[in-house]
Amino acid sequence: MRDQAVVCTQITKTFGTGEDQVKVLRGIDLEVPRGEMTFLVGPSGCGKTTLLSVIAGLLNPSQGELRVLGTPINTLRASAAVNFRRVNLGFVFQQFNLLPALTAAENASVPGRKRF
Repeated sequence: MRDQAVVCTQITKTFGTGEDQVKVLRGIDLEVPRGEMTFLVGPSGCGKTTLLSVIAGLLNPSQGELRVLGTPINTLRASAAVNFRRVNLGFVFQQFNLLPALTAAENASVPGRKRF
């Protein structure tokens, strides 16, 4: 069995309370092996960005267990989560977060750089 980069077990994410409650993620189970390329696809509003935000530790799941590179990041304190992301994760956003002076390839390489 290959090492898992991401393991989500029964991940849920709910926003709001009472009648305004919206269940965005409902019992997500996902395993992504190290070295694999994985795509999340689906219609607008189905929870793709929310799931990626949970996996990246930007949002905490409402329930469930999450491990990224063996680390249970949803249990980390905020400062430890920031350090984990800085060392282990990179993002290329669809809009507003790209550096206009860089090419697409250069923007994609920014998270891998040690110093700016």
